[in-house]
Amino acid sequence: MSQRRPFGAIIALVLTMQVLSSANAFAQPVDTPAPLEVPDSPTVPGEQLPGPAPAPEQLPTPDSEIFVRSLPIVQVTDPAEIQRIGDSAIQESAQQQRSATPIQGCNNTRFKSCGVYIAPILQYRRGTDGVAVPFGTLNVNITLVMSSSVNNRQSNIFAYFESEIEWGTPITTGTFTFTPSKVGPDGIQAPIAEMRTFNLNPPGVISYEQYPEFSKLTTSSIGWSTYTFAWTSVIAGTIQEGPPPGTFYTEQRIRCDSTAAFGAAGCVNPTNYPTVYYNKAVIPTITQHVLDRQAITGEGRPFGSSLTRTNKDGIDLNRDISCPASQLRRLELLGEKPGPDEMENPSCDEYPLASSDQGGSGASVRWVPLKENNSQGGTMSQFYKGNRVMVGDNFYVNAFN
Repeated sequence: MSQRRPFGAIIALVLTMQVLSSANAFAQPVDTPAPLEVPDSPTVPGEQLPGPAPAPEQLPTPDSEIFVRSLPIVQVTDPAEIQRIGDSAIQESAQQQRSATPIQGCNNTRFKSCGVYIAPILQYRRGTDGVAVPFGTLNVNITLVMSSSVNNRQSNIFAYFESEIEWGTPITTGTFTFTPSKVGPDGIQAPIAEMRTFNLNPPGVISYEQYPEFSKLTTSSIGWSTYTFAWTSVIAGTIQEGPPPGTFYTEQRIRCDSTAAFGAAGCVNPTNYPTVYYNKAVIPTITQHVLDRQAITGEGRPFGSSLTRTNKDGIDLNRDISCPASQLRRLELLGEKPGPDEMENPSCDEYPLASSDQGGSGASVRWVPLKENNSQGGTMSQFYKGNRVMVGDNFYVNAFN
């Protein structure tokens, strides 16, 4: 799939956590995980790496020192796991926060971006023998949602947090802080809200926050902002080891534009490529033309290579190449024009579209009824406006019978 990645701004989400040393651990029977590696710590000479996670009877004595490490954040990519974590957090929060605007599922659309991330915290004890023995890993599942609309400059950032025991009996009580920030094209980082403190709730209880975000309006497809966040853990009553993982770039994006052709300002998720639909029952000749070409090259077909909207000069150049005004050149490209008994008002149709970078030289051309060409033109105009497809944006064409 051809995807052009623009350059733009960055939104930073800074997350810190504070967990109390408490006997209120939550036991959860789980399978013994694969062997864990605890990185060497320069602050504790002679540390020995632990082997596989110990069974409960192998745990060290309670009077041994408790240590924690914030492990590198991971982005969840498995669709089933995204649905499990993200949808669960959103639905549970909607029940807990009656005043919160519900977001329907953790899916990505043109006007919504959703990502799920896991911030693991390894907890272990070290006895007098110097051996570091892990006794549990607590995951803080982070679900981030950006929601906007076609004609609304404001984007809403929804943040959901849920603790989940990966294995063992880690400490699960405490608090964490969350500070969303944004880095613009000038590289200057600025918070978009004050730091908030949340309880690290027992598994199954969601912490939730909503932040209104007024993104800078752009007139270019590259003027987007990207979420990032940094995670650090500070757990009271324990010894924090190892450096924090640092800033994590999510690549979730917001773009708000003020393009005059779209009417009012609005925001989109530019990483989602919208799809225009051609129905054979409405424009049969053009739909068949697209199907024939896509069967050979896959250009513009969903899950194939996307098309990219071009500007007016590009459209004029493409049409001059593929559907020229010269009758002689049209005859060379399209063949003899159909007679009235074969087609009503024949006109030239090209695919890939003249309004795409992929149109022009090498495009397939065919005679189609003028009525269909006009209908297709109206469809594309509404599609571009309704999805805020700017010059430089990618999109798909789904032709179906």
